[in-house]
Amino acid sequence: MSYLSAPLGRLECSELFSLSSLKLKLCDAGVKEAICFSKACVHAAKMSKKVYVFTEIFGKGHHMLLQYMMKQDGSDDPLLQKLISYTSNLKEATKALQNVSGGSRGKESETEWAARLAVHFFLPLSLVQDYILDSCSSHKVLECPCSCKSRINYGDTSIGHPKTWFGLFDIVIGKTLSPQERNKRRKPETEVHIAATVIPEEPDEESETLLESSEDNLSQIEVKFESLHKFFSQIASQSIVFSFYQKKCNSAVSIVPSIAVSKTHVQFHFYDCEKDLYFLSREMPLFSEDDNELLLETVIATWLVLNYRHLLSGPTEGMVKGEKFGFHSNVSDEVLNLYRNEIKMGITKIKTEHLDLKSGLYYQGVIVDASDTLKRKKNMKKQQS
Repeated sequence: MSYLSAPLGRLECSELFSLSSLKLKLCDAGVKEAICFSKACVHAAKMSKKVYVFTEIFGKGHHMLLQYMMKQDGSDDPLLQKLISYTSNLKEATKALQNVSGGSRGKESETEWAARLAVHFFLPLSLVQDYILDSCSSHKVLECPCSCKSRINYGDTSIGHPKTWFGLFDIVIGKTLSPQERNKRRKPETEVHIAATVIPEEPDEESETLLESSEDNLSQIEVKFESLHKFFSQIASQSIVFSFYQKKCNSAVSIVPSIAVSKTHVQFHFYDCEKDLYFLSREMPLFSEDDNELLLETVIATWLVLNYRHLLSGPTEGMVKGEKFGFHSNVSDEVLNLYRNEIKMGITKIKTEHLDLKSGLYYQGVIVDASDTLKRKKNMKKQQS
C-alpha cells in the first residue's frame, strides 16, 4: 500500500485538498415557503484565513491508514479492503468512468454520468451497497453506459418540507423506505447514508476566476473555479437540509457530508446542524492531468467521505472553538424547529416560491491547519519505535 503514502501525505498537508470554515452572510431558509434547492439563496464567506487539512476531521480513518502503512494491523479490515481493491485496479475503474465518445470530458447526459459514478466510483469504495438514482431524472438508462451493463436502480430521492428548502438528490447511497415502511416505524430511523448531486456540464470559457491572497499579501494565487462553484447555493441548501434530516433520524450523528460532482471535479460539503458548523473542501480533480487516471488523493478523500460513519471523528477542538456558521441565527426559532423536526424524505409535490437573489461564495487568503493530523502521525511513530 506504499503507493498510497504520497497521496495521503498530500491530503495531510496540502492546501489543494483543504477544508474551509464558512460563515453565512444571507439565506432565504427562513421565509417559511417551499423553495427548491436549485432556486435557493445562500451567501457565505470564509470565516477566517485559516484552512484545515482534509484528514483533520477524519481521525479514525487517518489512524486506520497510518496503522496499515506502518504494517501494524488492519489489513483484513473490510473498509481498508474496499480502498485497496479499488486503487489496485485504478486503470479499470478509470476506463469504466470514461465516456467512449470523448474520454472523461465527453458528452453524455447527467443521468448517464450519475449511473457511472454510482456503479464505478461510489459503490466500490463504500461498505453500503444499496443506492438509487433520482427517478424523476430525464434520459434515464436501464443499464450502466459502460460495457458492464449493470442494472441501474431508481427511486424517490426527494427531501424537505412545505415550508423549507426542498428538492431531489441525483444519487442516494443507502436504503430508502417506501411510504408504507416509513409508517410502520415508530422512530424515524433512516438507512440513507449519503447523497450526491451531479453538476451539469458547462463550457470552460464560462468558468469564473477569483483571486486568493496569502496572509502576508506577498503573493496572490489565481484560482480558476469550475462549474461546482456556481452551484454553491443549491449544494449548500441540500447539505443543510440533509444534515438536519440525518440528525433527526440518528441523534449520534454529528457532522454530515454531502457530495457535489461534475465531469471533472468533486467537492465535499460538511454541515454539523447541532454545533452549526460548515466546512467546505476545495474542488478536487477527479482525474490526473498527467495520465487522465483517477487521482489517488481524490479517491482516498471520497473513500473517507462515503464511509464517514466509520471513519469520521468530527470537528477538532480548534474547529469547534471558532465562530459558528450562523444558520441558527439567520432563521426564527419556529423555522429552526421545522428543520430540526419536520424534514422528511419521500415528500409529495410542493408548490414552489423563491426569492430571485444572486448567490455567491467569497474566498480570502488562507493559513493551513494540520494540528490533529500531525499529532496522530507523531503518536504512531512513537508507538512504532
